[in-house]
Amino acid sequence: MDCPTTRGRDVQPVLLALLAWGNAHFAPDGPSVVLLDAGSGARIEPVRVDRVSGKPLGELHGVPAAGPAAGEDSCHHMAPLAAHRAAKPQ
Repeated sequence: MDCPTTRGRDVQPVLLALLAWGNAHFAPDGPSVVLLDAGSGARIEPVRVDRVSGKPLGELHGVPAAGPAAGEDSCHHMAPLAAHRAAKPQ
């Protein structure tokens, strides 16, 4: 069996998240795909956790790496980018 590349390993969490999302929102009769542990064959459920603390992640809010400017609401930080992209001439 070939080993995945670094890019392949890095995209795996994205694919697992999409799998869980699809099973939750587009599989009304139960999961359409399940993941099994290669060694034991036991069913596994992917979860999102913080790498540093190991705690499961809840709702997330994105902010620029430098952090929001003083007095700015971090939840609204991404909206201006979408508006800028829409208004940007092609």
